[in-house]
Amino acid sequence: MTWLTIEPGFNFQFMEANVRELKETYASIFQKRLPKFSVQRRTGRPRVGIVVTRSHEGIFLRSLSGVLERLDPELCDVVILCSHGATGMIRDRLRREIEIVGFPERFDHVVSVIQRAAVDVLYYWEIGTDTTNYFLPFLRLAPVQCTSWGIQVTSGISEVDYYLSSELVEPDNAQEHYTETLRLARTLLTYQTHPVVPADPKSREAFGFMPRDHVYVCAQQLGKFHPDFDPIIGDILRRDAQGIFVLTEDSFGAYSDSLRARFAKTIPDVISRVIFLDYQPQDDYRSLLMAADVLLDPPHFGGVNSTYDALSLGQPMVTQPSKFHRGRYTFGCYRKMEVLDCVASTADEYVDVAVKLGTDRDLREEVGARLKEASQTLFHDDQSVTEHERLFGELIAEARA
Repeated sequence: MTWLTIEPGFNFQFMEANVRELKETYASIFQKRLPKFSVQRRTGRPRVGIVVTRSHEGIFLRSLSGVLERLDPELCDVVILCSHGATGMIRDRLRREIEIVGFPERFDHVVSVIQRAAVDVLYYWEIGTDTTNYFLPFLRLAPVQCTSWGIQVTSGISEVDYYLSSELVEPDNAQEHYTETLRLARTLLTYQTHPVVPADPKSREAFGFMPRDHVYVCAQQLGKFHPDFDPIIGDILRRDAQGIFVLTEDSFGAYSDSLRARFAKTIPDVISRVIFLDYQPQDDYRSLLMAADVLLDPPHFGGVNSTYDALSLGQPMVTQPSKFHRGRYTFGCYRKMEVLDCVASTADEYVDVAVKLGTDRDLREEVGARLKEASQTLFHDDQSVTEHERLFGELIAEARA
């Protein structure tokens, strides 16, 4: 089938716009051309299946393993549906016995494996990051299908019934952004443990920073660097003559080359203080966060796990919440912490907050101390488990109705 070679339009989510209509239109190309399977209502113990496709297992485990390990076993059986090659790694990382079913590469065989799993609710950890997880939901392989914040934007697929999100993150008009029916939790839908701090972190000097430098770091995926970020970076460096802006190269270099060329046009007067570091392995990445004076959350599509990393260290991360989920996760963390010093409402305020933190060491340390203390609310959050139990219970009841 030739449609199986089509890559989904992943980069839609980097736009600063409501992409619901665009994603619906894209999905409509395939909607009537794909079969729908006849799904029988289940009997026996309820089952929730979670689809995790190849190369996405690590971020899935960091985000949801703590929840799955703590779910009430009386609620349902959980089955993780993943590639054959990942079953051992997932099993080794989980601290509770959970059914794990591997599937092969061939799409039709994946479909057969999921059908045999016979689940009431099929939860797609991500939709649209590869061909398999994009096209599976069209086939309706369970009575109820849902997705969540693994991808922080609607799937646009009418066969996906629900999107699970958090009231801390979503704006008041959030339902307008989703083809799915939005189900909101009262907390952030993840059980995070404290990130491991490097035993011997690299020093600022090891990264090439000078003692006089005020180091502003954005160690995010370079695809998130929307052109609206450029004037913010430029204004920070113009207002802080000792400031340097640090980012990390992508592993292949294509994004880095493109971004260098863009900066040469948009902020040529300060480009000499824009520093591209090599792609950082995990310990060096965390050392870089520790070496920063201020961390910058990119506008329109901000950090998630990088936000947990930063806030666990008490590192200020300046953010400007956008109109959409993908630009509001750091804001959601700050709302849960009830510390809003680093939240800006405009680009000018973003620059002002960043420069004040970057140039005033006493202020930075005072804010950082409060952030580190308040960040405890983000970790080992038992409410995230009870909220998953509530949401899964509601979806199971619908599937069994």
